[in-house]
Amino acid sequence: MCLRKIIKNQFRLVLTLALGLVVASLPVNAADKAKKKASSEPKSAWIKICDEVKFKDVTKNAKKDGAKAEAKKRKICLTQHDSLNTYTGAPLISASVRTVTGDEKSRFMVSVPLGMVIPAGVLVKVDDEKPFTIKYSFCHQVGCVAEINMEAALFESLKKGKKLHVKVLAISGKPVVFPVSLNGFNKAHGGPSISSEKYGKALKSAALQIRKIRSDQAKKKRDEKIMNAGKKTEKKK
Repeated sequence: MCLRKIIKNQFRLVLTLALGLVVASLPVNAADKAKKKASSEPKSAWIKICDEVKFKDVTKNAKKDGAKAEAKKRKICLTQHDSLNTYTGAPLISASVRTVTGDEKSRFMVSVPLGMVIPAGVLVKVDDEKPFTIKYSFCHQVGCVAEINMEAALFESLKKGKKLHVKVLAISGKPVVFPVSLNGFNKAHGGPSISSEKYGKALKSAALQIRKIRSDQAKKKRDEKIMNAGKKTEKKK
């Protein structure tokens, strides 16, 4: 199997696992309809992840007269796309739209691997539209995140677009472009959600399967070399 087919098959594996979680989380009737459509429609590269998180109320009213800050629950949702490295299973590129109950503005976020030139920022373009640059906000142990407020024009572009192009500058001086399919973004954003815990388990499972595929391929090559070496030895005899 050629490398291009391997990469495609592994990426489909990630999408299949993610889609399976969405279907499993739907009500029975909705799940049946989703399964019927799954065979005819292209698999979505986007998933909606929601969790309720407690925030402390630190407004003036809460602080008045020494009152203690109350913890209030707010719903945080991410309409998210993730790609994994097809050799290691590690996170490669992530794009998401974050909404928080009570906040007027949504946030558009992009996460890229470590080893990029931070001052250069992230160049983003939807299809053939005018590109724009996002500054990095922070880095963690597996990558760096760039984010901006979600404007109405960008949101419409994501809903109608076909592909998101994310361009960064590596520390080697070479530009790196990550293509992100926008297929399914609109449906995912307005559709049902799963918890971050379930989605995290799906990504972990996908990463483990990718590493297993690579391990099996390496073992097969080693076995073939041993067999070929044995055949050559027999011929010499």
